[in-house]
Amino acid sequence: MAEIIAKLFYTAILLSAAGFCIHEAWLAWFDSTVQYGGFAATKDGETVDASGNAFRRLIVQQQRRLLTLYQSDGKSAKAGEFRAPGEAIHIQNVSDLGDIPKSLLDELKIEAAGVNVTSILSTLRRWVRPPNEITGSVDQVEKTYYVTAHWPHSPRRDGAGTEARAFVLSPQNGLEPASFDVACRIFLARIASADVVWKDVAEDDFCAFSRALASFQDYVNQRNRALSDDDRKAARDGPLAKAQAEIDRLTSGAGTTLVFAYKLGGYIDIERFGAVKPDDAAQIKATLDRAETRFKDYLTRLSAIKSDAKDADAQERIAWLAARRGQMITNQQVSANTKDFLGAIVKASLAVVDKPVGPGASISPENVLIAGTLCCFVRDGAGKTYLITVNHIAGKPGTNVVSPAKIDQAQSKVIGTVARVIGFVALVEVAAGIPTSNGNIAGLADGAPVGAPLTLVGRTSKEASGKVQAIDVSFSIDTGDGLAKLEGVIQAERMSSPGDGGAPVLDASKKLVGMLVAGSTSASLILPLKPIFDREGLTLI
Repeated sequence: MAEIIAKLFYTAILLSAAGFCIHEAWLAWFDSTVQYGGFAATKDGETVDASGNAFRRLIVQQQRRLLTLYQSDGKSAKAGEFRAPGEAIHIQNVSDLGDIPKSLLDELKIEAAGVNVTSILSTLRRWVRPPNEITGSVDQVEKTYYVTAHWPHSPRRDGAGTEARAFVLSPQNGLEPASFDVACRIFLARIASADVVWKDVAEDDFCAFSRALASFQDYVNQRNRALSDDDRKAARDGPLAKAQAEIDRLTSGAGTTLVFAYKLGGYIDIERFGAVKPDDAAQIKATLDRAETRFKDYLTRLSAIKSDAKDADAQERIAWLAARRGQMITNQQVSANTKDFLGAIVKASLAVVDKPVGPGASISPENVLIAGTLCCFVRDGAGKTYLITVNHIAGKPGTNVVSPAKIDQAQSKVIGTVARVIGFVALVEVAAGIPTSNGNIAGLADGAPVGAPLTLVGRTSKEASGKVQAIDVSFSIDTGDGLAKLEGVIQAERMSSPGDGGAPVLDASKKLVGMLVAGSTSASLILPLKPIFDREGLTLI
């Protein structure tokens, strides 16, 4: 019995050795994984192996960070998160980014007749399989780091094979920024040949933009965790200011071929706009005009590179900004490719300032720089008159509501005060002297079946149409104060744009089906109003 066990154990060892040999042979013929090899490190002339090893580990970490920055999922992006069109990044997962080379030969010690067989095999392995290895040096002189990296088999930007590349960094003030800079250059080399958007981007510009994008992501994280105005100010004055400095430098003068810098600049301007005083109309206009210009510059440059390009995220934001002047961009135009979208920006016949206070009118809290839409006017059992809109636009009870919204280029006036909030519905008691006509609304609908045509009347979209996709669905939406569960809603085809929150949604008979409470680039969510009206004793005026 003991002999059988010994034979089995011996056989297992032989099979393991055979498997190891087959694996090494496969690597010798077929493996081309990027490897981060040795980085020779010195400090004031003295060799410091630990710094070299730490540096290459940092490069690996920074590569993963870059992948996270550039592959953010647009569907799960939170408010304010930068989104690059997904087709522009062609590294699919972390394993494609390379790693520190390892082999079982490095951990085994095999000797025969006094000869170190492992050493011979390791040498032969490197000779027969020149690794796709990036090596370099890190030299510290006092507090300054001088870094070079060499990549013998870097992908060519035209996609025609590989070429030897040397990356020579400007003097750095630490291992962290130096490793990020090296990682950026390697990352750009990996993606540049896969998409024309990146083909002519300068390495220095890509590194600067990546630093700006990382700072902007840090800002969004801090902003979302902020508990006070001081916290929000610290986020704006810290990472947001760093991102803005990088983007302003990139887009000044002749600008940059990295088109996404202009898009991120628009994001930054919108975040900066949040700190402007609500009564400073000139500064509001200047900040949002700059944001709109940057988004348009981005789309213009993008369409010049790729005629079939499309970025619904940026196009939505332009629609929201253009509505300040009464420009109407339809939901179909927002969904078009970028070139067609830019050609479709035309002035509406009626400006926002001329639109009467009624369903579809532009509204906002008196002291908050957002924009939403008035849904309709109602009366309660006691005879009081209210306008209704979505709660995360109107604010808390006691908040004055104005029309047009404070961001619009027109004189705002107080039209009511939030009296109470019922779930996602804000009841705003109408101020004296404000007309309370529901215009073309023909009554209250019981609901809408799947496939039914709907029309939205919104501040940004004016009138947009779509069909019901599903009923009685549940969603969690980000209201700006955290996630809120929304149940029993109607999901329709996308027919809304930013600024349409609170808009009335009508059926084919012009009866009021519900109120827009949220939207995305693929769908609009509508809260049915009849159950709420019946429960609260409300009637349309």
